Amino acid sequence: MYTVKRTEIDLWTVGEVGSNGKFYPYSDHDSDQEAQDEATHLNGGTPLNETVSLKETVAKLLQRIDELEGRIDQLENADKPNDMYAEHQRMKRLMPDW
Repeated sequence: MYTVKRTEIDLWTVGEVGSNGKFYPYSDHDSDQEAQDEATHLNGGTPLNETVSLKETVAKLLQRIDELEGRIDQLENADKPNDMYAEHQRMKRLMPDW
């Protein structure tokens, strides 16, 4: 399992601890969060930065679904017979011989 260890003042290292207790470094990072995200990814999880991005995408998609459902409701509630009748009358005026 990958873990994060602060190895210097501004350096966090991702690595594994062997059965002998020794830390085996894998990668270095400038911030704790970057290192935590890398360790999470290496351990098979979803890093925090990707989770936030996914949540934002889902929120936008849900908003778009709401907008489309509202539009569907408007179309379903439209006064179709009157609209069709008005169009028919307009066409009769434009093409009286038809």
